[in-house]
Amino acid sequence: MRGEKNILDWLKDKLPVSEVLYYSKAERDYLLFEEIKRMDLVKESSYLNPEKVVFLIAEGLCIIHKVDISKCPFDMRLAVKLNEAKNSVEKETCWKREF
Repeated sequence: MRGEKNILDWLKDKLPVSEVLYYSKAERDYLLFEEIKRMDLVKESSYLNPEKVVFLIAEGLCIIHKVDISKCPFDMRLAVKLNEAKNSVEKETCWKREF
């Protein structure tokens, strides 16, 4: 959760992301963030025509792709993410009791 908090903090001035209201690391990580008040295309797609839905998704992707990532402090390359996932699985399995 700490990583998610850091990513949201970095993105907050670049995209309309949720504001982090609370983060705590105890036995488990807790992350509380604010709801983004935007249109939910899943709910709205029942009355929006498909062309409008595609337009809105494309518009959102354009906004995301305009974010300057040249100074992004996060390494999200596939090899890095796969290694993180492997380490996470290994960490989880080493502390669990056998029944």
